[in-house]
Order: sequence, then C-alpha cells, then structure tokens
Amino acid sequence: MVKNERRNMPFFVICSLAIFVLTGCDPQRKKQCEWYFIPFPEGNPSVEEGWVSICVANFKLGRQRCYFTAKPNFLDKMNGIPFRYTSLKYTDTFPKKVISVKPCRGH
Repeated sequence: MVKNERRNMPFFVICSLAIFVLTGCDPQRKKQCEWYFIPFPEGNPSVEEGWVSICVANFKLGRQRCYFTAKPNFLDKMNGIPFRYTSLKYTDTFPKKVISVKPCRGH
C-alpha cells in the first residue's frame, strides 16, 4: 500500500499546485492598473451636498462598484486615469467617501 501512495504523490502535488495557482492569483484584478472612476449621475440618494456619486469600474472584467462618493474636482482630476483598486482608500461609511488613491505610473 505504501508503494501505491508514493506513485500517486506526483499527481497530488501537481493538483495542489494547480489549485494554488488558480486561487492564489488575483482573480478580481484588484492589483492591476485597470480600474477607473466614472460618474454615476443617477447616484445614491444619501450622497451629501457638495459630493458626487461615482462608480469604480474595471472594463476588462465588466465589473463596477457604485457605492462611492467624491468631491467633483477629484472626479475631474482622476477622469480617465487608471489605478489599482488596492491603492484606493475610503471610509467605512455608506456611501463610501474616497479618501485617496494612487494613480498608476505615467499618469
């Protein structure tokens, strides 16, 4: 029985590595420079005066999160500039207020 277990060992190692690679990467692409701020005019009714409702979108994934707010000048400044979702800092409130974000290099 010990011989049989050793023979199957490479199979289990390969399967374990494959599972690690598939789940250990960045499937949500939060570390990629492909996130953008876009206006969300229909917005959230709980947005405070002087703030605008925005979405954070990744067009490669076809995913967006529309529970953020920011000052209008921030949205003008960041329009069309990619960033990593992991660099986005925001409040724990709802809607989430954008505190800061680090744009990708070259922008």
